[in-house]
Amino acid sequence: MMKRFVSRGMASRDAELVVTKIAQYENIFVGLMLSEELGLQLSYEDDAMLLTDAFVMFLAYASLGVIPLIIFASGPLNVFTDQNQYELSVGISLTVLFVLGSLKSRFGSGGWFYCGLETMVLGVICAGVSYFVGDSIMSFIALT
Repeated sequence: MMKRFVSRGMASRDAELVVTKIAQYENIFVGLMLSEELGLQLSYEDDAMLLTDAFVMFLAYASLGVIPLIIFASGPLNVFTDQNQYELSVGISLTVLFVLGSLKSRFGSGGWFYCGLETMVLGVICAGVSYFVGDSIMSFIALT
């Protein structure tokens, strides 16, 4: 930390005094180290805010995650065949992922199409990995 202060024009003796004094205050020192060395910022949110954020994330996943399942809920009505249910569910999932990625572009620096495509591709990769992990576990269980 002293080298950083000296490189910015502080005298070596002063840098040593500053670092020695700041090191006595752990929270300030850790925050300074994170911001200076790693370019990160500490979050000073309280627990209530973290719980609120977690609840909002839960609601978002629960409400948007149920959209593709609505097609399968119509199964007893015999509206769609099994193949059509699967295809509609995949299509709706891809559409929802693309729309969410496009909306994400409002908060980032990428274009709406790129962000939508990126989110959709990442969703497909995650779904594929989880499918193959589940299939592997089922194969392992069947062997034992």
